[in-house]
Amino acid sequence: MTGPRSILVCVLFAGLAASCKSHPAPVAPAHVDTPKPLPAPPPAPPPPPAPTWPKEVDQSLTAPDGFHLVATKGNEVLVSVTGMIDYVESRSKHQVRGNTSYLARIDLRTGCMLETYDFPTINSAASTGSVKAALAVLATAPMTGELERARTLVAAFGPNSAPIAISADGKNAVLEANNQIYLAKDGKSEWSRVGDRAGRNPVLIADGAHVLVSLGGGAYRPHVMDLPSGKLHPVSGKHSYELAAGDVYPLRDGSVLAMETNGINRSATRICVTRIDTQHYTEKELVCIPSNVISASVSELSADEHYLALMVEKPQQNRVIVYDTKTWEKVTEVDGNPTYRAVDSKGRIAWDDRTGVVFVSHGTTTDKVQLPSPEDGMPRSTFVGFADDKLVIGHPVMAPFEDEKPLKKLADASPCGYLGVIDVP
Repeated sequence: MTGPRSILVCVLFAGLAASCKSHPAPVAPAHVDTPKPLPAPPPAPPPPPAPTWPKEVDQSLTAPDGFHLVATKGNEVLVSVTGMIDYVESRSKHQVRGNTSYLARIDLRTGCMLETYDFPTINSAASTGSVKAALAVLATAPMTGELERARTLVAAFGPNSAPIAISADGKNAVLEANNQIYLAKDGKSEWSRVGDRAGRNPVLIADGAHVLVSLGGGAYRPHVMDLPSGKLHPVSGKHSYELAAGDVYPLRDGSVLAMETNGINRSATRICVTRIDTQHYTEKELVCIPSNVISASVSELSADEHYLALMVEKPQQNRVIVYDTKTWEKVTEVDGNPTYRAVDSKGRIAWDDRTGVVFVSHGTTTDKVQLPSPEDGMPRSTFVGFADDKLVIGHPVMAPFEDEKPLKKLADASPCGYLGVIDVP
C-alpha cells in the first residue's frame, strides 16, 4: 500500500511543480498594523454670547423710530433718539400716543447702544403752567441727578450736547422750561428764573462763560447772558427786533451764526443768515434768501464750520442751498425736500426723504444711494449724518408715527444694530 500511494503523490506533485516553475516560493507576509481610526475633528467653537444691555442703558425707554446725529467722538456717536409713547392727556384724561426723545451713545463699529441720557424732570418742568410750579419741579432730587448727567455728557461730547447749557468750568447751568430761562450758579442745584418768553434752548458760546438766548415772544430778540452774574445783554442790529429766531450755531471765534426769518406775520418771507458779535452784543446781516418758510429751523452747519446748508421753501419746488461761510458764495443749489439732512466738510449735502434713498448733492449734481432693504417686518433705514467720509445710517425698531401696533421698549429689542456706516459716492 505504501509504494503505489507514494508514486501517485509524486506524480501529482510533479505535475504541480511543472506548472509553477516560474513562480517564486510564497513568502510569509510581513506584520501589518491595524489601521488606526482618524482623529475626531475638534469641536466647533461655541457661538459668541448674545449681546447684553449695558447697565448704563435705561431699557424702559421707548424703542427708536428715528435718529438725529448730535456729535461724533472717535468710533462713537451721540444721537437723539425719537420714539412714541402712550400717555394720558391731562385735559381729556384719554390715553393717546405722542412723540418723545432721549439721547444715546452708540458704537459705530457694532451699532450697539452703550448708554442713554434722559431728562424727564426738565420735561416735567416744561409742562407746568407757572414759574412757581416749574421751580418746584427743578428743586427736586431727580433734577439734581439730571444736572450731573448733563455735566457728564458735556464732558464726553462737548458743549451743547445736552439740553442744559453747562459753563466751561461746570459751575453754572442754564435751561429753558415752559418758555422761561432758568439759571443755577456756583455748582449748586438751586434754580432761579432770569428770562421770560424764551424762543429756544440756550446755546453756550465758545468762551464757555456766556450763552445766547432768544427772548420776547412773537418777534424774538437775541440776548447774551453772562453766566457768573446771570445778567442779560440784548443784541442790537438791523434785524434784532423783527426777526424770529431759528437755528443758531456758536463758532470757534466766539461769534454766533443765526438763521432767522422776517416773516413773523406768516406772510411771504425770507431766511436771513446773521452773525452775532457776542462781545459787543451786535448783529450783522450776511445773506438773505427769499423763501416761503415761517421757521428758519431748516439748516445744518458742517463740523468744521466751513459750510452752511439751508432748505428754502418755494411754491414750485423746495431748494437745497449750501454756502461757503468764508465767502458766502453758493457751492450747491439743487431741488430737494430734506427730512433728515447733514452737510460735511467738503460741502456735500445729504438727506433722506423716507423712501429708502439718500440723496447726496454737490454743485448742481445729485447722486442717489440706495439704503439697505429692511428685514421682514422692520421699518426702512434712515439717514442720520456724516462721520468723516462715511454716511451713518439709522435702523429703527418701530415705524414712525405708529398708531395701531403695540409700542416697544428698548427691553423688547436687541442692544445692537441701530446704526451702520456706508461709503459716500
